[in-house]
This record gives sequence, C-alpha cells and structure tokens, in this order.
Amino acid sequence: MGIGSARRASEPGGYAGGGRSRTFTNGTATFALDGTVDGRIEFGASGLRETWNALVVPPRPVLPGGQHLAGERAG
Repeated sequence: MGIGSARRASEPGGYAGGGRSRTFTNGTATFALDGTVDGRIEFGASGLRETWNALVVPPRPVLPGGQHLAGERAG
C-alpha cells in the first residue's frame, strides 16, 4: 500500500466482506477521516462499488493523561 490507499481484508466465510479483500487507492476511491474530543476516530473508504467505515473507540474509562490500561491483541 502506498500513500493514499487503504486495504480491507476479510476472512473466508466472514460476514463483512465474504472472504474477499480489497485495496482502495486515491485513484479508485474517496477517503474520509473524522474524530471527536472524546477520542473516537472514524475512517471511511468509498469506491469499487463498495463503502466501508471503521469506528475506533477508546476503552472506558478514559484515564488521565500519561496513564493506560494493559491490553492484549485478540486472535
């Protein structure tokens, strides 16, 4: 992937994407990025006759600056 591109991957039999992967580029899609003061980030890609959105929400409770909760990678 280069600058101005996003890749969406789907596992075989997956509900979202049905096992197909797509790469959106600035030549075939439009991109949107938005955020809120409470830390939410929304990314969207629209093109190739598809529209995909991802919403990333920080864990609750939001901790004071410089503090964080330990996390693990799923899967």
